[in-house]
Amino acid sequence: MGGFFILLILWNLRYRIRKVLAYLSVWVSKHFVYPQLLDRHRYLGPWTRADIVLQATYIILNGYCVITYRPESIGRVGLRAANLSLINLIPLLAGPYLNFLVDLLGIPLSALRRLHRSAALMSSVLLLIHILTIFATRTSFPLNVVGNRWGLIVSNSAFLCMDLSNSV
Repeated sequence: MGGFFILLILWNLRYRIRKVLAYLSVWVSKHFVYPQLLDRHRYLGPWTRADIVLQATYIILNGYCVITYRPESIGRVGLRAANLSLINLIPLLAGPYLNFLVDLLGIPLSALRRLHRSAALMSSVLLLIHILTIFATRTSFPLNVVGNRWGLIVSNSAFLCMDLSNSV
């Protein structure tokens, strides 16, 4: 019954809510989306305040997920970084090509490229953390374990694909 009354109240306030949302949309666009802190460059930019806030939030959340809950050893931090690296690969491997995802999600290609770039960079940094923790803890890497063998095959094929894409 309470949910029904809340729906009736929201139905009566829909025009006011729409006005408030329109005002907030203009304010956020004016102060966060449109002013550029870094102009367009060959490799970077343009960066707006909203871009910097979103990227910082993404980096902080990934760092929080790796270091949270007081890991008992540095090896556990490496395993968390490896798992999180795989999770960050999901947007990269979600579709066969970027235009498919643009059509599916209905977002601009530039936004998807920015998301793709951020996820790739974060996944690479987390993989580097994983590798460094393996070297720091001197963990053995026997190739008779199936998971280790698949990790070696996938990493070598990834480097081969990167090499082939650079030569084309």
